[in-house]
Amino acid sequence: MDEIVAAARREGLHFIATSDHNTSSTGVTWRGNVPTDLLVINAEEVTTRSTSSAGPTAR
Repeated sequence: MDEIVAAARREGLHFIATSDHNTSSTGVTWRGNVPTDLLVINAEEVTTRSTSSAGPTAR
């Protein structure tokens, strides 16, 4: 996390978003470790599936 925060500051960012596939567990990682000068937005990448004549596919 320290490297991510340092990179964000170096680039002059005021916020970042962190995510992982199909889980919101990144919020647990950041809990209690968010600096006061950086907004950390917890996100989740969601895999959706649909069924076609060829069978299930990921999008």
